[in-house]
Amino acid sequence: MLKLAFLLFVIVGGLTAGLQATMNAELGKRIGPIESALVTFAGGAAVLAVLTVFFGSGQLHRIGEAPRWQLTGGLMVIALLIIVRTQAPGRGS
Repeated sequence: MLKLAFLLFVIVGGLTAGLQATMNAELGKRIGPIESALVTFAGGAAVLAVLTVFFGSGQLHRIGEAPRWQLTGGLMVIALLIIVRTQAPGRGS
């Protein structure tokens, strides 16, 4: 039963990833690509904050111990998101 739940979770994740580009492109057309990235990240940050409080491992205070290069992933995601948001509208999304 647990394997089926994980399979469904992966399928739903794949479907939402495919829909996200179209939804983000439409939001970008309406409010601008950088503004839509802000809305997306703010919403994601709010959800992650709640998940961290209830399901986190309690190790967030150790972030200062991480090498600085490990903290740049968020910058890469922002660059990728802005690229997708500016290019997806021209690709028929």
